[in-house]
Amino acid sequence: MSVAFLLSVYILSYYPLWLSVCFIDIKSIYIDKNSAIWTERIGLVSIGVLVILCYCITKSEIKRKKGIAQSYCYSLLEVKEQKAKVMDYVFTSVLPLLAFDFTTWSGCILFMIFFSFLCVLSVKHNNLNANIILDFSGYYMYECRLKLGEEDDIKTCILSSERNLFDRKGEIIYLKTLNSEVRLDMGIKEIE
Repeated sequence: MSVAFLLSVYILSYYPLWLSVCFIDIKSIYIDKNSAIWTERIGLVSIGVLVILCYCITKSEIKRKKGIAQSYCYSLLEVKEQKAKVMDYVFTSVLPLLAFDFTTWSGCILFMIFFSFLCVLSVKHNNLNANIILDFSGYYMYECRLKLGEEDDIKTCILSSERNLFDRKGEIIYLKTLNSEVRLDMGIKEIE
């Protein structure tokens, strides 16, 4: 998995934070009418460019991974939707970062130091967090028990899919590995 993809997923997983920072910056410019608004302007442009770039990288990487080539055939034994995964992530990882003051240079620098350390750890450990953008794009996270082909090896993993997998129990599905615990469902269209 590419570093650009991991960085993009990491940055997009903080989407609610970016929206909140944009709101704070717009409020500072138009409602509070601060005279020194360079921090806010730079923040708004940077966030806009970064989010669009990361979204394009993430979508193109997922589209590139789609297809039956180099995918594994599994039997879907059990499916449980991970409904609270995104909300847990937002409350435990994103919400505390709103404590930084994004209208001052010192607050932005402190945030960037903290955020950079979290980013390095996330990329180093190949961590794919619950991504709110993928959730909004129609991808759902499932905890599944899978059986690889005809072998007796049964695995439990996190599966990201655009399809409803509850009515697919017992069926054969094709998956690609995103990291050690997350798999991507290739969908029925590519297989037929």
